Amino acid sequence: MAVISVFVILFLVIRFVPQVAQGTLGAWIIQKDPQATENAQIDTPRERVVARQAAWDVAAQAVGKKPVLGTGPGTYQFVYTQLKPRYVNATSDWAVRFNRSSSDFTEMIATLGIFGILAYLIFAVAALRFIWALIFKSQNSLSYLAVSAAIIGYIAASFFVVSSFATAAAFFIGLAALAVLAKAADESQVYEVTVELATLKSKFAWFPLAGPASDLIKTSEGVKGAKSQVLPILFLAAAAIFAVISAGYQIQAYRGEYFFRQSLLAARSNDGNRTINFQQRAIGANGRVDTYHRSLSQTSLNAATNLAQQGNLSDDQQRLLAQLAQVSIDQAKVASGYQILPLKLPGISAANVANWESLANVYLALIGSVGGADTHAVNSLSQAVALDPQNPILHDRLGQLYLRLGNADLAQRKFEDSAIVKEDYGPGRFRLAKILIEKKGEVPRIVN
Repeated sequence: MAVISVFVILFLVIRFVPQVAQGTLGAWIIQKDPQATENAQIDTPRERVVARQAAWDVAAQAVGKKPVLGTGPGTYQFVYTQLKPRYVNATSDWAVRFNRSSSDFTEMIATLGIFGILAYLIFAVAALRFIWALIFKSQNSLSYLAVSAAIIGYIAASFFVVSSFATAAAFFIGLAALAVLAKAADESQVYEVTVELATLKSKFAWFPLAGPASDLIKTSEGVKGAKSQVLPILFLAAAAIFAVISAGYQIQAYRGEYFFRQSLLAARSNDGNRTINFQQRAIGANGRVDTYHRSLSQTSLNAATNLAQQGNLSDDQQRLLAQLAQVSIDQAKVASGYQILPLKLPGISAANVANWESLANVYLALIGSVGGADTHAVNSLSQAVALDPQNPILHDRLGQLYLRLGNADLAQRKFEDSAIVKEDYGPGRFRLAKILIEKKGEVPRIVN
């Protein structure tokens, strides 16, 4: 009843408090067509997920590359870009970089490897055996049916759909509730375990809380005399320390997200100074997020570009221009790890192709203004291609860069690659035709 009351109150607030309703439900309803049918008005966009066949192909290739432990939890977006099958480019999802698979099971195969899959299967089998015993071997089976059905449904769904934090939390709450119900009914499948800490006798008598007269740490009589109950105190202290550390990280993450959101709002209002200021504050609050560094790099680059277009800059403006260019380079390097690895600075995500694209954009804009920018642009774009080899846009961009640097042969090769990975990619084929015309290539191939 308490949980239901909380949800009812939240719904009433969202529905009837004007300040909240106008920013949530109100904004969504206003955008709907009043002339449309009721089903059309309440229909929301469906989430796009990886095709099932592609998800299994990515998982199979990932196991082949890192079979034991996988690439680690939360790394599916990096696995997908590197191992995406080429036939995906023939679908409407060819340019989408998915960060989740089509099911929890295929995602675990790709990111956790064989050990992760075995651990999950053992866990699932143990849960199902527990439910089987409660349903078919207990006199109170009716009281377990509802929670058991929810748990079984979640385990079955994990093989076909992807879960969220909310559904995963509900699953573990359901498991805990089932164990509590079974313990309350004194089922034989649920029992308590007592853990004791063994030490040498009287070796801690000097400790002020370990004496027999201490009220904080109780003792109980056993077969061999009094036994100290110090273990719960140790667990409590460890849990408290862990909670404080975790709360600190959560506060940093929340502050970082808050400042970053403020920077997005400032950017929407075309306020460059506030945008950069909030992005810097987001990095100061939580510098471990590569998105913050990448965004500050792009914002600084845009500001430098706009300033350079004004012409006839004063000395102060030229110094500001140089500072903005350096900030864009530094932040892109921190995000990607280029020329920084293996220092492991906060924010580094060398497996994220978006960071290398951002770095390439910076150096492309600074060619002719910063020494060696052309070489760095080639290096960063080449790394982006290595991380997302089935992306025709990256092949095409690298080909344009080679053409800009006067290397027509390498440019032709990359334009050919863009057409190979995606047969109907028009820009790559168009530029390939232009190069063949300049080289006086075969007319039938140019026409094709």
